Amino acid sequence: MPPTPCIYTEPLEMIAINQSVVAVERIVLVIDGRRLDLDESNLFAWRDGFRHLRTDALDDSQVTTETRGCYAMMLQFWADLERKLPWKGKIVHWKYGNYIHEYS
Repeated sequence: MPPTPCIYTEPLEMIAINQSVVAVERIVLVIDGRRLDLDESNLFAWRDGFRHLRTDALDDSQVTTETRGCYAMMLQFWADLERKLPWKGKIVHWKYGNYIHEYS
């Protein structure tokens, strides 16, 4: 069995703060004790797969690199699943390189 491509993990939290502001600003991501700002949260969500489809695409496989609004998409996904906050998890960092193998 090849060595694991996981090189390290970081704690991740999604927490609710100030109830008097809009949802995107009320629910924050905290990675290893550091609170992400809205731009960082959008980029995190984009990297986690919450992406906009191109309006001129011929099929659904075309996504944009635009990150604005991706965090809102992620929060809506959580709301649709009726997830409760606070939520704690881990970010897994991978080293792909030569670790990708096909097995039959």
